[in-house]
Amino acid sequence: MAVIRLDGQIQQTLKNNSHSFSEQMWQAAQETRQVKANLMTLVGGVVSGSGEAELKKVPLRDQISLAEKIASDKRFLEIAEWAGRFKQIAIKKQKSKHTTGTERKGVITGDVIERLLPMELGMYRHPATKTDFLRRFAEKQTMMYERSGKDTIGKGPIVLCLDQSGSMRKLDSQSKGFALALISITKKQKRDFCLILFSTRTIVKVYEKGKINSDAMIDLAQNFLSGGTNFNLPLTKAVLIIEDSKFKKADLIFITDGEDSLKESFINSFIQKKNEAEFNVLSLVLGSNTDTVRRFSDEMILLTDLNDEVSFKAFTL
Repeated sequence: MAVIRLDGQIQQTLKNNSHSFSEQMWQAAQETRQVKANLMTLVGGVVSGSGEAELKKVPLRDQISLAEKIASDKRFLEIAEWAGRFKQIAIKKQKSKHTTGTERKGVITGDVIERLLPMELGMYRHPATKTDFLRRFAEKQTMMYERSGKDTIGKGPIVLCLDQSGSMRKLDSQSKGFALALISITKKQKRDFCLILFSTRTIVKVYEKGKINSDAMIDLAQNFLSGGTNFNLPLTKAVLIIEDSKFKKADLIFITDGEDSLKESFINSFIQKKNEAEFNVLSLVLGSNTDTVRRFSDEMILLTDLNDEVSFKAFTL
């Protein structure tokens, strides 16, 4: 009897507050969809529409952990939003680079579908010639365009030195979103990635083939070094990492808003090691403190923040 009365009370309450209840349910559903969208943004790669597929690969426990952080931590939400924005830009830059790196030159034989001649595709579609096409394709005898120009897609690892001195705190969410977009590129291209966070100390994180799990994402989102700026520490770490066989000929990206004095002997030694290890340094400088950075960089780009279009060159390395 008591159960019947309780059921009746619940039904009456819902009836009296049906509009409010519907609004709450709608709001909850919207928030759930947004959390899922941000979750797919974080775990997805730089392939359009890959978020759903990548999310399925993540253990349920990790999905729940990330979802809780996105829903409860404003910083994590901001990082997810920046990561999504930068990944969309990375998709466009990677497509553009692929087109530039594979200009048509001559005709050769092979089995690369993307470079097949239109006439070969026509033979595949026609029932009378389809079998012959499949035989020649299996034997790598189908005609396709030859590439001209240097194809640099997936050419080597990436080492990112990211300034986390106190003055970078205002750009913390943006810079971490930028880093996650770079990690996604290396995951798609199966390139190793090393993140060196620095101020007056360093933290080194290595993500093999660009793979980053939920615990590492949460750790990256929550931690900030603060303090002053010391260029010597991250550059020394970067050289040691690049001299490792796994990071040979890596691309080094250096992001800072600060200035630091480096001894002449250190700069000369760094440049010598850079030449010996055959790696280049792309520096993204937020502000106007360029004197020191210019001396150890192969290319330096001035920015107001990482959302400046010129910073997106980092996505084409």
